[in-house]
Amino acid sequence: MLTLAIGNNKTEPHNWSRQAGFSLVEVMVTLLIIGLMASAVILNLPEQEDRLESQAKKLALHLHMASQTSIIEQSIVGVNFDEDGYSLLRYNGDAWTPYFTYEFDENALPQISLIKNGTNLDMNKLRKSTIPAIQYDMTGLVSPFSVVFLYGTQKITLRITADGKSTLEMNGA
Repeated sequence: MLTLAIGNNKTEPHNWSRQAGFSLVEVMVTLLIIGLMASAVILNLPEQEDRLESQAKKLALHLHMASQTSIIEQSIVGVNFDEDGYSLLRYNGDAWTPYFTYEFDENALPQISLIKNGTNLDMNKLRKSTIPAIQYDMTGLVSPFSVVFLYGTQKITLRITADGKSTLEMNGA
């Protein structure tokens, strides 16, 4: 009797349902789902530049809040910066009292500089001073100034006009 290398000569049909493994379609669908999930996670990760821009926009919002507070409460409102963030303060006639404090994101702690009347102010002196460098009067007006945020190669400049309007300029350092 002759035996063939390709199998025996039985006429039983091959039972594919008992064979273990995944079909190509199942593998492709699984890879597609994993790819979609990974891309969703990656797209939602915050970038350092986004954090810096977010912090600059929050400062602009808080400065607008300071301007509006000075009008509504008919008081002088100031802004003080420290190493970790800034505070909004009210002048009650005798002293400056803080009413709002914001801390920068510690994972994207920016280097801050303040420019008033074309002069870059010494931030170390400002941090030690009890009198805020930025002050909104009772009408909500302020001396024009700019705050520069630096983090790595990212630079964002927040410009505030006398009437409190703000603009953001984003560029590399």
